Amino acid sequence: MTIDRLSPRSTLGSLILAGGILFANPSTGSQVMTYRSCMHQVGANPVVGYEAALRWHESDGGPAAMHCMALALSGQGEYAQAAQTLEDAARLMESRAGGGKQVPELLGQAGNAWLLAGDGARAFDVFDEALQSRSLSTGIRVELLVDRSRSHAAQRDYAMVIGDLNNAMNLVGSRSDMLAYRASAYRHLGQIERAQEDIEQALKLWPDNPDALYERGNLKFALGDNEDAHGDWNRVIALAPQSAAAVSAARNLAELDAAVKREGTTPQEPAGLSPAVETSVE
Repeated sequence: MTIDRLSPRSTLGSLILAGGILFANPSTGSQVMTYRSCMHQVGANPVVGYEAALRWHESDGGPAAMHCMALALSGQGEYAQAAQTLEDAARLMESRAGGGKQVPELLGQAGNAWLLAGDGARAFDVFDEALQSRSLSTGIRVELLVDRSRSHAAQRDYAMVIGDLNNAMNLVGSRSDMLAYRASAYRHLGQIERAQEDIEQALKLWPDNPDALYERGNLKFALGDNEDAHGDWNRVIALAPQSAAAVSAARNLAELDAAVKREGTTPQEPAGLSPAVETSVE
């Protein structure tokens, strides 16, 4: 039995840039309205939205049109194409006066799309490039460090996961999500006590954190406490039924139950890294 979830933070909705951030210097109100209309169409129907975004792009819609295209591609599950489109939008944005400040955020979105596409190495390259920017705010730097940690996890480099998360927490202090991610990496490295300490602290900060509860279930399973592991995974499903954590929790429960029925025994070793650190369930 494999208990593993490395879930992407990037989803269809999270690729949207708040407040029209792609417009470094919007020339007209109509351009902003076109962007918003395109995003609305993508949200309603990604296929129709992509066609609208493509027409806009072909009429010199620039990075904003490309961002809308990427969102539509993501909505259709075409994550690699979405990632490349976001990278291309970042390059175009970088070439425009006043557009450089938005480039790291676009690259961050591209990296998340590469994670969704299952390409951790490409995601790392993009996140790493974004982190080289000299204009990063502390908040953006922290999120990019967390994102890069997930690209390390996608490549099973758990020591590097911990390093990036430590650097992020040095900037803003401990956060429930970061502690849960780090606990997952510690578990993979066999450092169970450290993993338990991080999960305990993560749940003190946010008792209903689905990722932390999922990881606590993994830890309990690793220690042979199958009943409590069931309890944590079921709680994840109840709290956040649409989340990646819930999907993985449901799968773990189904696999565990199937293994018990098939073999009459419970598998003894979970393989997974739980919360929001990677992009695929293996």
